[in-house]
Amino acid sequence: MYNRLEEFIAKEKLFTRKHRLLLAVSGGVDSVVLLFLLTKLGYNVSVAHMNFGLREAESEGDEKFVRQLCRRLDIELFVKRVETKNFAKQHKMGIQEAARKFRYDWFAVLTIEHKFDRLLTAHHATDSLETILLNLCRGTGPKGLEGIKPKTGKLVRPMLCFNAKEIREFAKKEKLKWREDSSNASDKYKRNFIRHQVIPQLLAINPNLEETIQSHQLLVSEVNEAVGSKISDCIQKNLQERQLSFQISRQIVNDFEFPLNLIKELTTKFGFGHATHADILLSCKSKTSKKFFSNTYEVRTGVQLLIRPIQESATFEKLIFKVPSFVEFADEILSLNYVKSEHKIFTKETNYLDAWLLSFPIKIRTWRNGDKFSPSGMKGKKKVSDFLTELKLSPSDKEKVLVIENDQEIACVVGMRVAEKYKLREDTIKILKISRVRREV
Repeated sequence: MYNRLEEFIAKEKLFTRKHRLLLAVSGGVDSVVLLFLLTKLGYNVSVAHMNFGLREAESEGDEKFVRQLCRRLDIELFVKRVETKNFAKQHKMGIQEAARKFRYDWFAVLTIEHKFDRLLTAHHATDSLETILLNLCRGTGPKGLEGIKPKTGKLVRPMLCFNAKEIREFAKKEKLKWREDSSNASDKYKRNFIRHQVIPQLLAINPNLEETIQSHQLLVSEVNEAVGSKISDCIQKNLQERQLSFQISRQIVNDFEFPLNLIKELTTKFGFGHATHADILLSCKSKTSKKFFSNTYEVRTGVQLLIRPIQESATFEKLIFKVPSFVEFADEILSLNYVKSEHKIFTKETNYLDAWLLSFPIKIRTWRNGDKFSPSGMKGKKKVSDFLTELKLSPSDKEKVLVIENDQEIACVVGMRVAEKYKLREDTIKILKISRVRREV
């Protein structure tokens, strides 16, 4: 174990004896064995232990055990106690997610404040295998097949050269003491189910499964590095950023060597999952215009693949103080100009209003539920929502409908109908023309 650990540390260039190391120790067998190995090998190591308060007396016992262990080994110890359940409830997070945030945020603070060169965790080869299997079950891209990496910035994992069985056998041989986490026995957690039910079945097929997976991880990492480099170059050269939105030519996506990987890189950070990536690519290839939504963002496939916050298209409002003026919204540009009567050309992209009845500034905004107006040529008022339904607009087209508001009343549903009060008459002498021009996005 000692020689293999030293060889792995040197091979992966994880750290040297000159570095100050901070090791996360839970009290479990993995972190206890790593602490034992590092101290025996003469590395400069300190310990961090977080008490999450999740298992009451058991958590207290873990903290007490780690304190006694570090006292016996004369090792610097940092301890932090947190209320994980309350934090998770307040921030609407899962318990595991909250615990992870607590842990790594604190580790980062310790690393900076006490000038540690490396942060160490005791993840091993079996953990990496479990991670790959979990990622496959959830749906993953090539990155998810890499498993756990030996090094990510200052965070290093020197135990990846061992599997869980080897670590436990070594601990028994050296007569080490450790704490067992009772939650590890429950199969209600997905990782535990994979550990207890799935991996034993796979090991029956291939007893050297962990070694096989490790060799494949190296191959996958090489491919990912090459593909990732090409994707980064493509994004850097072609992705255009405009305020909170991003766009890239659909043709560039279609012509790219790894289009699905490109779409994944572009959209995952905005909440789009694995299944959606394939649908976006299919829409790009078929050259159809479609919208895809995450909780906070939308992707639109048109001439451009456009990524933007949902709020950008869902709520829009702008005051117009003078004419001529231009308004950009969604995939359209609205042009407001004064024209003479003889220059009127009526199209579905154009509206004409009696400008003398307008009190500037007028407001251009997205329509809202409850909006009403009196459509020209009709008696009485009508809900804008009913008016749009009668026109048989799709839900996505309804989202893009704008209205012009003047003195808190709707003067026009842009591109569709002017209100009766604001329509042109024989004696109209000042005409406002509103034109819609579609942007190629």
